[in-house]
Amino acid sequence: MNLRVFNVLAAVSLMLWVATLALWVWSEWWTDRLSWRHNESVRSVASVRGDIVIDINVENASMAPASYFGLEQYPRDDLQPIQLRWCSYPVAPYTFDIRNWGGFWWSAVRTPAAIQGVELVVPHWSLAVAIVSLPLTRTTLWLKRRVLARWRRNSNLCPTCGYDLRATPDRCPECGTPAAPPTTNAELAAR
Repeated sequence: MNLRVFNVLAAVSLMLWVATLALWVWSEWWTDRLSWRHNESVRSVASVRGDIVIDINVENASMAPASYFGLEQYPRDDLQPIQLRWCSYPVAPYTFDIRNWGGFWWSAVRTPAAIQGVELVVPHWSLAVAIVSLPLTRTTLWLKRRVLARWRRNSNLCPTCGYDLRATPDRCPECGTPAAPPTTNAELAAR
């Protein structure tokens, strides 16, 4: 990948990471929900108490207008807990199918005829870890190159190919790269 493109993607990823951390902290006091109607279902994405909740609800779609799109924001005190997370028993005619692992939740409400709703809960921390991986990779590669270049310079090796420059201190006979100019008084005295 082109280094410039990689740097731009790393910078955008870093900004998304900061925004995710801010949303995570914000969600401890406020709930934000973006809802819209799509075909015969109401879909929503919410930031609730450190989680991102993605919800598709077929049952309540008839209550929303045909071209429904909305953004809601309310304090955490007004938030009612999502009962679907803690309910694991069948309530006629509904069946609740719930799976959870390490803060991730997936649940579905089923009737004998069809699925009525699906909910996916992803913690903010997992999104933050995924987003920061690109800037972290970029920083790790940059540090590795810096450490390798310093080691090669201190070991009197070519900075490009690593060839031993003790016999030819001015230019690398392998790749033709000129030797780095001496930077300290000790290096000047050695030449």
